[in-house]
Amino acid sequence: VDASYNYSGGKIDIPRCRFNFLDATVMGSGTVSQSGNALQIDTRASIDNLKVQNLGTISKEIEGRLYGNAKARLALSFRPGDGEIADTLKGTCDFLITNGKVANTGVQNALGIWLDSLKYKLKDLEFNTISGSVSADRGNLDIRTLVFNSPDVRVMVNGEVQKKKDLNAKLILEFNSN
Repeated sequence: VDASYNYSGGKIDIPRCRFNFLDATVMGSGTVSQSGNALQIDTRASIDNLKVQNLGTISKEIEGRLYGNAKARLALSFRPGDGEIADTLKGTCDFLITNGKVANTGVQNALGIWLDSLKYKLKDLEFNTISGSVSADRGNLDIRTLVFNSPDVRVMVNGEVQKKKDLNAKLILEFNSN
C-alpha cells in the first residue's frame, strides 16, 4: 500500500492511495469523517488489470463462472457501523470486461422455454466485452446500461434491482444468423 493522508479536525483526507488487490492495481482517493455516531467514507477509485476469475476467491457465487480482464471507475460513499453497508452505500461504477467467458450461468435454463434450440450456445459464452454503468442507492441498484457483446449474441439491459431481490429491467437479446 502506498498512500498519503492528512488528519485534521477529526477528518482523514487521503488525496492519493495505490495498492494491489487480487493482482489488480487500485488507485484512488477518499475521506473518512465522523457523521453522527458513524463514520462516513467517501472514495473514488480506478481498478485496472483485474483478472475477473480471481473474484471467485472472495465470492463463491461467481467462482468458476466468470472470466476476463476488467477495469472500473467508481465513486462510493457509505457508513460502516450504521447497519449493513449495502443499506448505506451510494455511488456509481463504470466497468469494462474484455476477452472472457461466462460459464454455467443458468441463463440457458431460464431462456430454454423460448430458445430451446440455442441452449447449447447459452451455457458457456465467450465474449468480446461486457460493459456497464451502475449506480447504487441504499440497497437499490440502477442499471443505467449493461451490454454483453459476443460473436453470436448481444444482450442489452437497463433497469433496477430493488433491495437485492426484485429486478425490473428491459432486456434486449440479439442473435446473428449463426
